Order: sequence, then structure tokens, then C-alpha cells
Amino acid sequence: MTFIPESASPTARVPAEWWPRFGAWCLDGLIATAISIVVIIPFGASADSNGDSSGIWALIAVVLCTAYYWLTMCRRGERNGQTLGKQAVGVRVIRTDGKPIGPGTVLLREVLLKFIVGWMTVIGWLIDGLWPLVDGQHRALHDLAAGTQVFSDRPRLTKPAPIRAGPRRSVSPDIERYVTSARKAEGRIREAIEQAELPYAEVAGEVDSLLVVMERSTHRAQLLHDALGDTPVASVEARLNELAGTDRRELIEALEQQLDVQRRMQSQLDRFKDEMERLVVELETIRGSLLNVSSSAYADNQQRMADRVRGLRDEMSAVATGMSAGFD
Repeated sequence: MTFIPESASPTARVPAEWWPRFGAWCLDGLIATAISIVVIIPFGASADSNGDSSGIWALIAVVLCTAYYWLTMCRRGERNGQTLGKQAVGVRVIRTDGKPIGPGTVLLREVLLKFIVGWMTVIGWLIDGLWPLVDGQHRALHDLAAGTQVFSDRPRLTKPAPIRAGPRRSVSPDIERYVTSARKAEGRIREAIEQAELPYAEVAGEVDSLLVVMERSTHRAQLLHDALGDTPVASVEARLNELAGTDRRELIEALEQQLDVQRRMQSQLDRFKDEMERLVVELETIRGSLLNVSSSAYADNQQRMADRVRGLRDEMSAVATGMSAGFD
């Protein structure tokens, strides 16, 4: 099967695995060390050889390393949260509250937690470095404490999305309009995800699945629509009124059975239309929720909205099943 790259938009980001994180750490360590050496060696060579200035040079090295992380990770735009090492391997640090990485986060995450607590205790660095291997979101302990997460910022290779079969050309306009409205709502949701600049891949995936169920349901609804169009409930009722008071019992009983089936199909079709209209409203509400993600952590918000869309999909599947039963 052919594999195609997705866009590197927030909807395509996934938590970075351990190896890219380790690669970024190694590159950043080399860069920070090189900067320290370039700056310190000239001054160290000219310093008094009899003086013990190693502590001062160590302090300067820490300051230079801090400045490196500060200046690179606090950049604006798409490079925010990226050191040169992270940029090279294609990973990015994102705050879980949706705000950009600032000096406070850098000092807490890189200096206090990773360097002072991690490196100085050694065992803390080892546990912290291996923690992403057992964490479901590949978060290190310093990420959990600082409220951050590292995401892959490169397009991932994935199987192409299944081609969604749209409504048949024979679908009536009063049925197709619901899917058209749902598609527009889906597009607005994707725009909201991009505006939020957060990795809502799970929400986008659930919305796609919901659209598939909605579109498949339109074909079943069209079968009901066609059957009711061939034999409207009103025409069967009118025929029964004509036969009222006659002795044509077998015909009357057959028409009564037909009327019962037609009314049941009409009820299912009406329920389908009500449910489709409600789903469009729900999708627009989810879009509004995505535009207000700054008020809560994205991870909890994503899970809550993904569960909500999943529930809507299950409800629509139940409606589709009910329409199928109309032909049993």
C-alpha cells in the first residue's frame, strides 16, 4: 500500500518518542558545550594561572547554557519551544495550557528540573531520561512537573485516509443538505484546530469517523425516502378510506399492514432528519469549544471532546441500524 505524508499541521503532530528526544538532547549538549568552550577558553588562557578560577568558569558555563536554551526556545512563531537540536530532529516543546514557551518555562524545565535536579543528582537524570519509555504520552518527569510535552514537528508517514464515499447522485436534496452542512462544520473544526495550534489529532479523527457514519446513513435514509415516495402514507390512508364499509377484508388488511410499515419508515426518516440536524449543531458547538481551549489543559480538553464526538457517532450508528430494521 502506498504511504503519503500528512501536513505538519497541529492535527498531524504526535508525542515525540524517546529516540528523537535523546537525539535532540545530544545535539543541544554539543552545541551548548561548544559555545561555552569558545567563550571560556580565550579568557581562561589569559587569566592568572595561579588563581583558582574554575568555579567562576563553571558558573559562566551554566549561564551560557541557560542563555542558549532561553534564546532558542523563546523564539516566536513556529520555532517557539525549539532549541537548535530539537529543530534539527523535528521535535518541539509545547505547554499543555496552550500558551507559548516563555523564560519562566525554560528556567523551570531546562535549568531547575533537568540540570540542577537531574544532572546534580545523577540518578534523577537517569530516571527522568528513561521515563518517556513507560509514559503513554512519552512525557519525561520534567515535562509532568513543568506542564509541557514534546511533540514531533515533522510530517508523519501514515496510510492514506480511506476515500469517503459521498452521497449517491440520486440522494434527494432534503437529505443531502444535512451532509453538506456537516462537511462545512468539519472544515470549520479543522480551521479551529489550526488556530488553536495544539495537537488535536484524536478529535479530528473522531470527527472524520462521524462524517463517514453520517454519509453512510444518508444512503439508508434515501431508501426510506424512495419507498415512501413510491407509496406515500397519505395515499395508503386515502385508499383505506375509499374501502371503508366494504366487504373487501383481505385487501383492507393488506393495506393496513402496508400502512403500518409505511408509518414506521416515515417515523425513522423523521428521526434521521432530526438527528442529523442535531449533529450539525453539536459539531458547531465543538468548534466553539476548540476556540476556547486556552482556559484548560489541551490533553484533558481533547479527551473530553473526542469522547463527545465518539458518543455522537455511536448514536448516529444506532439511528442507521434502526433505519435498516425498517426493511426487515
